[in-house]
Amino acid sequence: MSRLYFGPVRPLPSWYWVGQDVAEQLRCAHDVRYFSRVDDIANDAIVFWVKAPPDRQSCARLVDKRARIIYLPVDQYASEADIAAHAAFHAICRLVVVHLHTMRAFFSGVPVMTVDHYNKYGIDCASRSPTSGPLWVGGYQYLPYIVLHMAREGIDIPIDVLTDYRTPSAVAAACRLGQQLQLEMDFAMPLRLPGMAIHEWTEARQADMLRACCAAFDYKHVDDFNQRFKPPTKLQKYTASGIPAAINRDSPLHAHMLADGVDLCSFADTATWSSAAYARMISTYAAQVAPRLRIEAIAARYLVFAAAV
Repeated sequence: MSRLYFGPVRPLPSWYWVGQDVAEQLRCAHDVRYFSRVDDIANDAIVFWVKAPPDRQSCARLVDKRARIIYLPVDQYASEADIAAHAAFHAICRLVVVHLHTMRAFFSGVPVMTVDHYNKYGIDCASRSPTSGPLWVGGYQYLPYIVLHMAREGIDIPIDVLTDYRTPSAVAAACRLGQQLQLEMDFAMPLRLPGMAIHEWTEARQADMLRACCAAFDYKHVDDFNQRFKPPTKLQKYTASGIPAAINRDSPLHAHMLADGVDLCSFADTATWSSAAYARMISTYAAQVAPRLRIEAIAARYLVFAAAV
């Protein structure tokens, strides 16, 4: 197989998760290189391009180099117009690889395949010992959506929130979104938000809280394009770890998980997600999905993409 290039290298979680981690897994048996600029890429190379699309000048250089581009947009786009603005790049790609089936429709002019994030932050089901309440994990900038959802659904349950509440840009974004949603809460004061125990995200703390939580939930605000087409990564992390998980049923993520064999309830349906029958269903699904989400399995999927171009 030709040399495999991964990039553009950037200090972002999605790059490490979708790009570098998989590249390092493949390195033991394949010639893997990284790039930050188009000039780093050799002619006729297979290129895994993660997220940020290149400008038109770089696109022209990629054509000159006869690069065989496999594009992984992850959750790059904020609107259909945003996708359309990069149509010139999509047109020179040999393959687009999406993390959510419903994203296929936006790339109709190029072959499209799907892949999952590998279960980077999951835990062993056997290590769980539930002793705490339900958990939400996510960027602090999205917390106003959680507050709005709980208020609309009449959910009055104390929750643990694991987030980056010390990141100034995330706090500023949360304040803007809170104002936009007309929420009477001061998101500039994270530790004073009612009904929520706020914890700072670290990988180790997440593992501890996944072991201890009684359930974990996600919510995607379907009026927000980027939210509507987020990958199912968190739900896969929870369910593969044997954690009773919930998602708003109007989110495409519910349909995505249902198609994969598990019918997740909403967080408002406390009687269901707290039941023994639901826990057994999640446990059965975990045994099926966890092997498929191992990094070895996902890296093998990338080789299928490389062979296709």
